[in-house]
Amino acid sequence: YFRELYKRSFYGKSEVRPKKPAYVKFSYLFVKHTAFPVMKILMRPRIIADSEAANVALYSQKRMLMICNHTWWIDNPLMYYIFKRRNPRSVAAKDIAEKVKAFKIMQTTMGCVLMDRYGYDWNSIKTCLEHLNNEGALIICPEGTFNYEEKLRPFHTGAAMMSVMT
Repeated sequence: YFRELYKRSFYGKSEVRPKKPAYVKFSYLFVKHTAFPVMKILMRPRIIADSEAANVALYSQKRMLMICNHTWWIDNPLMYYIFKRRNPRSVAAKDIAEKVKAFKIMQTTMGCVLMDRYGYDWNSIKTCLEHLNNEGALIICPEGTFNYEEKLRPFHTGAAMMSVMT
């Protein structure tokens, strides 16, 4: 009984189509529809939902906080591709965006939340919490930088705080 209740509440098809978030504009849709076919041809990602929980995560319309290990520059675009139906947002480093203007343009186009990783950035945290409370999908890499090693680095506490608050 509980499994069926869980499936109906999270996995069921909604008759009301979800409203597009404010950050989904022409530039977002343009990048999405031009980059994803190229990514599909060059990267050839396959999405295999091997459990009921994975199916629920792929197709549900509930809030979702994805906490990932950032090992390569293509990690976030791949997450955008996998969860393309959800129009996810990701958290990106503000200092990198300020140094390289091309990154800032791309990140703001894709709806990234730019966060100061060396201080307390209440406005960015508030934006992330509002997005999650509006049934959005958010991608966070809690190590705060690329990790090329096998051993994990210490996590920043923002991802845990957002999961508890939402």
